Amino acid sequence: MRAENKKYSKRCWAEMPYCCFGDYQGSTVEKANFKAITDEYPGQIEKFWVDDWDRGYTILFTKGMPHEDIQILPETKLIIVEAYSNTVSLWFDTSDENLCDIEAGFNTYPVYDEIIQNDVEEELTQEYIVDLIEQVQRSCDDVIELSDEQISSIYEEVLAYGHSQIGNFELVFGKGCILFCRQEDQLKEHIKETYFK
Repeated sequence: MRAENKKYSKRCWAEMPYCCFGDYQGSTVEKANFKAITDEYPGQIEKFWVDDWDRGYTILFTKGMPHEDIQILPETKLIIVEAYSNTVSLWFDTSDENLCDIEAGFNTYPVYDEIIQNDVEEELTQEYIVDLIEQVQRSCDDVIELSDEQISSIYEEVLAYGHSQIGNFELVFGKGCILFCRQEDQLKEHIKETYFK
């Protein structure tokens, strides 16, 4: 459920749809939309903390002490609201026509910039594979140090191996942008046999 609009500093602020994510919610769509939109407004963003995460009813932006009265800078067009569990949401000044157009566009398609979404998914996939490499590395009797270049090369090969050698190979992003792979054990075994024997 989208939170109701709020009035601060004589302006109306609305929560941007498809831009809220955290440890337990959101996906790569929300994370990519958040990045794409905030990248377009450098120097026009403020961050606030929500003391009590109740998005539907009593959301309050606060700086420092809970429920402290806030003054939003005149140049601010976007507000990043941070909460527990690394949850962030994006609020926008409803007098900004471009941001209103972005919001309206989400009614027909939830992705703002597909290139940025692909970049986010690639970055998270790389983090996942690198984590598998490090897990295997730690489980070995002899510690083998790898350079960043070697890890990058292994990442590319392991991903290619998964797509070409494992049937029904699929990397699925769940809530909180957590990546799942049913063939994780198979990937780890391949990493161990190929690079750490």
